[in-house]
Amino acid sequence: LWNQPPSQLDRAHRVHTVSAAPAPKDIYWEFQERFGVKFIEGYGLTETGMATYMDPTRPAVPGSMGKANPGYEVTIVEPGTDRPLEPGTPGEIVVDMKIPNIVMRAYYGMAEKTAEDFRNLKLHTGDLGRMDEEGYFYFMDRVKDYIRRRGENVSSMEVEAVVTGHADVLEAAAVGVKAAEGASAEDEILVCVVLRDGCAPDLGELLDWCVERMPYFA
Repeated sequence: LWNQPPSQLDRAHRVHTVSAAPAPKDIYWEFQERFGVKFIEGYGLTETGMATYMDPTRPAVPGSMGKANPGYEVTIVEPGTDRPLEPGTPGEIVVDMKIPNIVMRAYYGMAEKTAEDFRNLKLHTGDLGRMDEEGYFYFMDRVKDYIRRRGENVSSMEVEAVVTGHADVLEAAAVGVKAAEGASAEDEILVCVVLRDGCAPDLGELLDWCVERMPYFA
């Protein structure tokens, strides 16, 4: 919708509020102004309902999916160990309930899947996220898609978002490739790029673009 040419029909609708996953930060304010709508963003699953949301009575935090809803406990843990992580550290999003029966406890007829996803009686979402110092949560990736590099969890989606922000890049896909032999070897990041028609960017310039915008550990 955003990529369509602006039109006098952009506000020819009766929509007032859009409740959805976080919108891209670079179009957050412009989209609302252009289409005359207000974003109320959050995070939820079929199993949980709306576990986090952006309080519409407080200033918005673009890119965030808000804070934990009052009836929920939302934490970021180390995948595989359930060790709680410090603010700013990427990990798996885990959801529990403070009010009875607002988070499901089992998948019907799927005992093994239930045991896997509801370890320690908490729902392990399989989503990678982080929480900042003020308690705002940010979705980053699916856990199975993150890349482990030099002791850090790197979101493939965040890498791709930076690369596709370059004017000459149409699409990008970031994948992990083994940096060495052996089961303990970690990954290096390989980015595959599709250029826009007629574009041939300088590789050094593209790398400089990425360095200026990516986390130091990516």
